[in-house]
Amino acid sequence: MCEVGILINPAYFRGGLATDALYTVLVYVFEERGFHRAEFQTGSDNLAMRGWLERAGVALEGTKRALWTDPTTCGYTDVFLYSILEEEWTTTVKGRLEARMNRTV
Repeated sequence: MCEVGILINPAYFRGGLATDALYTVLVYVFEERGFHRAEFQTGSDNLAMRGWLERAGVALEGTKRALWTDPTTCGYTDVFLYSILEEEWTTTVKGRLEARMNRTV
């Protein structure tokens, strides 16, 4: 199992950078390292990342309640856990990411 994550400067949002970065990381995870599973975590309020993961075919597994501190509210935020299995990478996710990257070229 491999946990995957990226941080993108907001100035570069919606430009395809996240797709390129995650595609490159996932090729390494599944095709070069031979992992069976990759996990992602994102805040419940991160609608853009959640939508990105779901459109790519990444499975939502569940919610970890009040896991991360939220500096804007001085409280806690829920975290959504997503995963990709090796077979999902080869049959669904890889092709969807390649199609996205080809649209932005």
